[in-house]
Amino acid sequence: MNESSIPDQVNVLARAHIGIIAQRSAVWDGMVCDLIVKGPTGDHEVTVNPAVDTFFLTRSNDPHPIVKRLNREPSRSLTHPGALVNFVAAGDRLLTQVRRGNSGMDRLALSILPQALVKLRDAHDIPSTELRSAVMIDRPLPRKIMRLLAEELSVPGIYSQLYAETLALALLIDLVRHRDAPRHVASVKGGLAAWQLRRVEEKLHDCLAEDLSLAELAAVTDLSKSHFARAFRRSTGLPPHQYQLNARVERAKHLLRRSDLTLTQIGTDCGFKEQSQFIRAFRRLVGASPGTWRRTQKL
Repeated sequence: MNESSIPDQVNVLARAHIGIIAQRSAVWDGMVCDLIVKGPTGDHEVTVNPAVDTFFLTRSNDPHPIVKRLNREPSRSLTHPGALVNFVAAGDRLLTQVRRGNSGMDRLALSILPQALVKLRDAHDIPSTELRSAVMIDRPLPRKIMRLLAEELSVPGIYSQLYAETLALALLIDLVRHRDAPRHVASVKGGLAAWQLRRVEEKLHDCLAEDLSLAELAAVTDLSKSHFARAFRRSTGLPPHQYQLNARVERAKHLLRRSDLTLTQIGTDCGFKEQSQFIRAFRRLVGASPGTWRRTQKL
């Protein structure tokens, strides 16, 4: 389908990505399915702020570390599991940081325009219900439905529109049924419980510029210092001080991309007491000095 035939509210989502080598789209009576294929990319970030309710499926055969942040919620770090589903309600903002890049991936977006949403609800006598954004949906049904939509987009069958509408309806019902369920974060055996890890991550990101002690972090989990240190490392693969250092460097990268602050200001804002400390840490983790890295982002 020609790019110009995709509604502007949807087309802008594709333009948020880099490295696109192919794109295929279909419009089914107010529902737009858009598949993009991306080639190898380096370290980058993508921000989507859809004007209409949109489901996203990203698929990759290259496990790579990413960070997700919905609106002003705490950031969540993970390794891309191969297939990842997100739902971003109209007006919400989802930031994805791709650390160290990847060898390529594809992304399917299913955007449901308001008139299609009303039609689906009226046709099936579903009451108007607020749709809330949901990040990193780990249920198998949404992944399966999005994969079926990608297949239908690539090789359309008979009754294509009815088929797509039925799949979209199942997605919406699944979303509403689980919207008030607590978010599931898998716990690692011997590691922190999901609520403990969430509290620690919130503390670390809220106090990024502070030198938090092991006792302060352990206190938010109700564990002893030694127990906390072992469990945190088991859950994240890193000791707390290294995790915080990584978070500081990620914050610095964001500021280097998005602001005109000086390197000294950025280092201070991210918790580095000396400029030399900032440069050494940044070069060790990123492979280039902050100044050099900033210039490469603006090429």
